[in-house]
Amino acid sequence: MFKTHPPLPSAEGIRSFRQNAEAVRAAIKLRSDLSATIVKWEPETLLALARQFFIGEDDYQTIVKFGLEVTDALRALTAHSEDVRSLSRAEKDRVAPAVSAASRRHFEIIYKLQELSACIRRHEADLRKRREALQDAGVSGNDLERLVPADGNSALQAEYAVLQEENEALSRFLLSRDERHLPANFIISAPIKVEANSPLPQRISPLYRVGT
Repeated sequence: MFKTHPPLPSAEGIRSFRQNAEAVRAAIKLRSDLSATIVKWEPETLLALARQFFIGEDDYQTIVKFGLEVTDALRALTAHSEDVRSLSRAEKDRVAPAVSAASRRHFEIIYKLQELSACIRRHEADLRKRREALQDAGVSGNDLERLVPADGNSALQAEYAVLQEENEALSRFLLSRDERHLPANFIISAPIKVEANSPLPQRISPLYRVGT
């Protein structure tokens, strides 16, 4: 009577569906509506529904047979939900190292971008002062560009752009858990462990400094 064994979605299918906030909200609302509506049904309503499937049976047999069919369908759907939860947990465990590494790298890049931004501003101010001083001294044209190029901080800006692009990819992965969004050649590294009596490494993100 009912299709009691719907196909189990793949991990990618679950991830894709849960990215669709509108569809998820609709499914949750449907579940809530079903739960709230069924308790309002009178027994005669269930009998009328059952008679559509078991024609000619007495009322007791009609209700019992219909109940067995519905219970079997509900049991299968419950098992399906348990399988979905198990699949979701397994996928979460599988990508957990990548999520952890991406999160660390994400915050590390944010810190580096802040440092670079401040460095670029300082460098631009220094270039401006040097160019103004040379211009006041009568230097101009090719001589000015040779001594103090206008694009003298291009290397810093290029580094900033590369880090920003990497961070955008990491952000997309952290939102979607889709490994296709990870930056190319991304290395899943373990977090730095610091022993209580060991000196801190010279290069370590401030997020992991003891006492912060």
